Amino acid sequence: MVCPDCPGCGCYTGRCSGWRHGEYGADQNDDTEAVITSHGLKMGNKSANQIRGVKGVVKIVDMYGADILDDALTLAEKAWNRTPETWDSVILTGLAMVLYKHSDVVKIDDFAKKLGSSGEAYQWLGKIRTAATGGGAHGDGTGGRNLAAYNVFANEWDRGRKLNRIKPKSEF
Repeated sequence: MVCPDCPGCGCYTGRCSGWRHGEYGADQNDDTEAVITSHGLKMGNKSANQIRGVKGVVKIVDMYGADILDDALTLAEKAWNRTPETWDSVILTGLAMVLYKHSDVVKIDDFAKKLGSSGEAYQWLGKIRTAATGGGAHGDGTGGRNLAAYNVFANEWDRGRKLNRIKPKSEF
């Protein structure tokens, strides 16, 4: 619940009157924590059982919902098992974008097999970074990496398919 004195920012501007301030994001934070712990994970340093990138995970829940975060974590673990790179927030955001936009077509088990057989999570991070930087021709920001992750994963879903294809979007 956003305080009516905040411009939809989640009370970080310092202009909040405090009205229902304590309720801001409480439900989403609880949902996020519940999903993460249900996968035996926690937020923290980059490791096989910890997700690094709190902002990325919170953004997934804010934009797509806790169920999409749950699906993205499930998909990542099925594809690459539990490695530090599996839980990279750019990978999780790209997967969440694909699952949210194309949940009617993309099936988690099928997609996990395809991703896992096409490379390890660290290799996918390399593909995403290459796509985001135009092969090193320019820098990238987190937004660029997230969109690149979506496009890389959407292209992988479509690779070799004649039916149930999705087209990656240049804007999301």
